[in-house]
Order: sequence, then structure tokens, then C-alpha cells
Amino acid sequence: MKEVLSEIPGNQQLVLDGALGTELESIIPPTSKSQPKNDPLWSTRVLINDPKLVEEVHYRYLMSGSNIITTCTYQASLNGLLKYGDQFSKEDALGLWQKSVDVAKSAARRYYKEHSQTQKVLIAGSIGPYGAYLADGSEYTGNYGDFSNEHLEKFHFDLMKFLILNKDVDLIGVETVPSLREFKVLFKLFLKLSEKYNSTKKIYFSFNFKNEHELCDGSSMEKVFFFLNKHLAKTPVLAKSVLAIGCNCVDYKLVTSILDQFKYLNTFEIPAIVYPNFGFAYNKDTGNYEAHKDLDNWKRLANEWLDYNVKIIGGCCSTGPQEIKIISDLLKQR
Repeated sequence: MKEVLSEIPGNQQLVLDGALGTELESIIPPTSKSQPKNDPLWSTRVLINDPKLVEEVHYRYLMSGSNIITTCTYQASLNGLLKYGDQFSKEDALGLWQKSVDVAKSAARRYYKEHSQTQKVLIAGSIGPYGAYLADGSEYTGNYGDFSNEHLEKFHFDLMKFLILNKDVDLIGVETVPSLREFKVLFKLFLKLSEKYNSTKKIYFSFNFKNEHELCDGSSMEKVFFFLNKHLAKTPVLAKSVLAIGCNCVDYKLVTSILDQFKYLNTFEIPAIVYPNFGFAYNKDTGNYEAHKDLDNWKRLANEWLDYNVKIIGGCCSTGPQEIKIISDLLKQR
């Protein structure tokens, strides 16, 4: 396995890409069969129908200064593909996951060819929450109904195994986790699979918050870090596997307050990852999400975040290459 991550200085702050789904929504005509908006597979539909468009978005982020691009697998769970993927089999799902990696690799090769490897490119394998499969907004509440932890583990098992074993995936990104329960399941599954396959691959966990103090399900950050610190105390070597822990898909104006909490609760000083939404709000009159952007404020707040123990910084919904370039430029000025 290539170890690109090990070639990057430990104190270097890394630039994550921005949105994939909302960026694709903005560049694909509304009437196109590839338009991902309101599709239960979201950006995965574009990967199925027009993978070159996904590659182009990856490439634009690299051109804007991203060190990390994420695979188009956030909403590509095995269950989701079997249900919504036009007669997909498990083998088809595995093939599509590989395509998501190949598309990211192709964007990186294109970037390297044109820029002589001026920056290392990392590929993060994306794992979305169970709520993304339900496609009912529950990734913003954590309210999944009544079922067992075993059901949740089984749901996430195949994609996480694929990403752990794939030699071209440099790290794993668990995204938009809305509940303490799902975090515990994902954390334990990662440990189990890493041990089974003798993997040293790193992972980051990123949560969705309903306010600066609580996850979407109402769990406090104290409970999250109590669980994490307890496991790291038992097995300190685990701290090397958790590259970062943080937040995404939250209002960017909440990030500084969330980072303040991390500073006091994070016993093992795991670095943070932040990639918030940018001015992304629901319009009750139109029934759509709309972006109201203040680039000067984005720049000001992003500069604040960089003063914390932040390892990875990028953007989520409604961010694009412009917002990522602002972050990259800020880092270059430091």
C-alpha cells in the first residue's frame, strides 16, 4: 500500500475538498438524467451516469489547493445501491465503489501531470450515515427508528471493509454522523476490521450538530469524548489511527464555538477536522435549500479555525472551489 499520508509532515494542516453533491447539482442541467437533486443516491447517480463529471469536480478542487479529495461514496451504501441502483447486484456495488476510487485517482493523475506533483494528493474514502440511505432527512436528526446496533453495523460493514482493504484509499472519512449511537457502532466496526485485516489505515470522524453543544440526536460532546477517551486510554495506540475528529454539514458560524469545546474535552489532543456548510439554509416558501454567501466572513472565520488544533479544513454543502481556494491561500500566507 502506498503511504502518501506518511510523507506529509505531522504538523501540516491539510485542505479538504468542498461539496460534491451540491456542486454537481449546480453544474448539471435540471432536466438531465444525471441531475442528483432529490435523487436518493444523490451524487452517486452522477457517478453511475456520468463519472467524468465527478472527476472534473475532483480536479477543480485540486486546482483550488485541496490536498484531500473524497470518493463519491457518501450515499453509495450497499443497501442504497441494491434499492435504488436500477437492478444493482452486490458485485455491481463493489464495481461502482472501485469506480469512485478510479475517478479520484484519474483526477489526481491529471493534476500531477500538469503540476509536477507540487502537492501530495490524498484520497479519502467517504462513508455517510445511515440516514443518507433513508433519504428522509434523518441524518439531520439521528432519529432512525427502532432497530439494533447489529443492524447498523451490518449496514456499514461492506463499504468500510472495501475502503480499508483498497490500496488506493489513503484514509477513511466517516461523515455527518448525527448520533452518539451511530458513532459508537462505526468506531467499533473500524477497530474490528482494522484488527482483522491488520490495517494501519487512518480515519476521521465528523459529526453533524444541531447547535454548538449537541449532536443532532441531542447527545452532548461530553458523552462523545467520554466514549472516545475511554477507548484510547485502554489502547493508546488507537490514537495514531484516529487522524481527526470534528464537524461537517453545520452552519459555518457555529464552528468556532464547537472547536472551543473540543479544546477542553479532548484528553488525547486528537486534531480537529472542520468542513461546514456555507450560508446553506432551507427556504420554507420555495421548499429548497439556498445559499447566501458572505465570502469575507468565510475568510475571516476560516482564519480563526486555523488557529486551533485543526488538522483538516474544507467545506460541505454549497461550498465550491472558490471557498476552498480561500482556505488554501490562507494557509500559504501563514
